[in-house]
Amino acid sequence: MWLAAGVTDIEKDCAKVLRRRGLVVRHQAAQRDGDGGVDLYATDKDGRGWVIQCKCWGLHRPVGPEVVRELHGAIAKADIGGSVPSRGILITTSRFTVSVRSSRLDDPSGIRGR
Repeated sequence: MWLAAGVTDIEKDCAKVLRRRGLVVRHQAAQRDGDGGVDLYATDKDGRGWVIQCKCWGLHRPVGPEVVRELHGAIAKADIGGSVPSRGILITTSRFTVSVRSSRLDDPSGIRGR
């Protein structure tokens, strides 16, 4: 569905799901000139920031460690001057490489992957 519809559709759909879960979401991709590895920013009810990256990729193109590193960098940049560390969410229509799945996704930055 998303692959035919367009990349920003997955971002908008993910934003809807996160809003339904109670997060306040800002769609970063509206400023398409280099989103810095961030598609959505969100804040939960406790005030914690979330940096979300959405990858609308086919199954033949798994998400590798370079994407996770990019998200780590985006989280660090988002946290400049903040008192509560942000967390990250990586959403994909594809799958994760073996190296990403075997690495510790449940790390201090809070990046989650499934």
